[in-house]
Amino acid sequence: LLNAEVSVSETAPAKIIVHTLKATDKDANTQFSYAITSGNTANGFAINAANGEISVAGTFVYEQTSRYVLGVSVSDGVHTATAQITVNIEAQNNNTPVVSNATVWVPENSTTGTLVHSVVATDADAGSSLSYAIVGGNTANAFYIYPNTGKIFLNNTLDFESKTTYTLAIE
Repeated sequence: LLNAEVSVSETAPAKIIVHTLKATDKDANTQFSYAITSGNTANGFAINAANGEISVAGTFVYEQTSRYVLGVSVSDGVHTATAQITVNIEAQNNNTPVVSNATVWVPENSTTGTLVHSVVATDADAGSSLSYAIVGGNTANAFYIYPNTGKIFLNNTLDFESKTTYTLAIE
């Protein structure tokens, strides 16, 4: 029984085989019994005791646990061998970013290029980089958002007499 390191997506469905343990015995017609003996936090994995297939049995959240070190064993009924199987969880972009609502007042005489607001957004996915866009409410392109920073600037002059309120939809 050998140590191994494998990977599985955090969105892998149940019953997907992650790894198959291989055991040998010099005795003829040996029946093996395989088991996970440690490291199976929240029962994320199952093992077929007869053939050594380790499969997904639960759900994974990379942001909570990115690696499992499973203690495994195989027995021929008399002797037992052990090994460690390291399962790396691969991060997926599976969380929706959250943007905070804001109310901002902009003086009518503000000049083009004035910083109006910095959008606050978060994404629970590890290592995610956010990009921002104004997807609604930007009448006459009055505002501009920098896609990489979420900073909103005045793009045109404002006229309080013709429009008093802008409700921007940010994505």
